[in-house]
Amino acid sequence: MAATNDKPDWTGLKRDVCERIDALRVVWEMTEPVELRDKLRTDLCIPCLRLLSEFCSCVEIEDGEEVPRG
Repeated sequence: MAATNDKPDWTGLKRDVCERIDALRVVWEMTEPVELRDKLRTDLCIPCLRLLSEFCSCVEIEDGEEVPRG
């Protein structure tokens, strides 16, 4: 992981997370046959997206709040 207890590597962490989200999307879109895609959806994609959703709910951003991008 791209972070330590002393000093998080925010850029590396963001890159790692985005790469994995992109990989999950590719797996979702490219998997055939449909039966295999359904198994991946229930065993991998949905649990991962649920964890991401839980994380997002823990880090609240007020409506209209400007978040620096970088």
